[in-house]
Amino acid sequence: MMLQKMIMVVMVSGFLLQPALAEMICPSTEYTPSYRSDQPIVDADELITIQGPLLPGGKIFCRVTNYVDYNVRSRIEEGTFNNVKYRFWYSNGSGAVQGLPTNTLDYEQDKYGTNWSLGCQKYQSDDAYWCSLYKPALRVVITKDGSYLVSVGKSHYPGSSITVRVDDNEPIMEPGKKVFSKHQSAALVEQLKQGESVLTRYQEWPHREDKDELIDLFGFKEALAIMEKIHQVAGPKN
Repeated sequence: MMLQKMIMVVMVSGFLLQPALAEMICPSTEYTPSYRSDQPIVDADELITIQGPLLPGGKIFCRVTNYVDYNVRSRIEEGTFNNVKYRFWYSNGSGAVQGLPTNTLDYEQDKYGTNWSLGCQKYQSDDAYWCSLYKPALRVVITKDGSYLVSVGKSHYPGSSITVRVDDNEPIMEPGKKVFSKHQSAALVEQLKQGESVLTRYQEWPHREDKDELIDLFGFKEALAIMEKIHQVAGPKN
């Protein structure tokens, strides 16, 4: 199905309406069932603006889906990195990295929460930005200055502690906090890169009881490396 050729350049709900020529952006395009050929195609604003691929051997393609009054075209990269499957969007760095040896990044077949989720946020007001990777109960954030912050859980009970134990290492606890310090986070990330599993503990509001989560660390090292690459190219351009 041929893409419509547009002549005008207009802004539509944060997307740039421009000539819709798929071969100028990526080598192939797929259309979701919601695509409407009678409506214009707009390109999603991109956090990752390099031509790509970001990782060696990565495959870039476009996906077009409908948003009520217009279609939106987004660039996506997918592939394998150190034999671990990955997929992410150039629009905002969101995506997934294989989190179990048997997972395939299939939305229906993989159990929810067993893959590593990727995401980035950038603030136009002051160019602040961060990226993160996440599995339920564990989040690793890389901040604008490149430092790590590790957090556990959500909706914490006021004044409660967070605890992380990687394999048989000594547990690391932060009393009364939701996030580990930069020093603790850096040490934790090194343990997580080498570990096989991590046990997290926190207390969730309103029930003051420990919530434990055992997390498989398959793919963590690869997810971290991919997040770092996205973070590197997502920053302000001098």
